[in-house]
Amino acid sequence: MPYETYSGVNVRLRYVLKVTVSRNYGGSIVEYQDFMMEVGIEDCLHIEFEYNKSKYHLKDVIIGKIYFLLVRIKIKNMDLEIRRRESTGSGANTHVETETLAKYELMDGAPVRGMFITCFL
Repeated sequence: MPYETYSGVNVRLRYVLKVTVSRNYGGSIVEYQDFMMEVGIEDCLHIEFEYNKSKYHLKDVIIGKIYFLLVRIKIKNMDLEIRRRESTGSGANTHVETETLAKYELMDGAPVRGMFITCFL
């Protein structure tokens, strides 16, 4: 019974899950912490990203907000790309393959200071 299968450019992984239960288990409740990240260019642009969790499954819904704290440069649009990055080898022999899985347009046009965008993807 494969649990999650990964087919990449250089490797194919299959995870097999085998469980033997000998007694009842009261599972723990997992609560995700909000994830915030602030990026910017000094004295030109400051953007704050807020998402409901830091790790997502490919079938999860991405919920979050993007806040424009400082905007002094022209921005035409904003896109969100979901990428798969695969690394093989180690040290100087590391080979990295990157593939764009999905691309979403979040904004078209120039933002103003104090504006925020709600994401529900």
